[in-house]
Amino acid sequence: MSREVVIILKRQKAILIGNILGDSHLEFNGHYGTRIQIKQCLRYKKYVWWLHNEYKNLCKSIPKQRKDNDQ
Repeated sequence: MSREVVIILKRQKAILIGNILGDSHLEFNGHYGTRIQIKQCLRYKKYVWWLHNEYKNLCKSIPKQRKDNDQ
C-alpha cells in the first residue's frame, strides 16, 4: 500500500496544534488517512471556513455540519 506524502506548512502546523489543544481532534481512518474534526457551534461557521481555507491543500472535502447537534 502506497502512502501520499503531504507537505504541511509551518503556519498550518501551528494552527493544527492550537486546534488539537482546543476543541478539535484527529481521527485515523485506515486506508482513508487522517482527518481533523473541529467542533464549533453554528455561530462560528466563518471561523470553520477560515480554517478550511488555511488547510485547503490538505483537504479532500469541505466542512460538513453535524446532524445530531448544532455543531
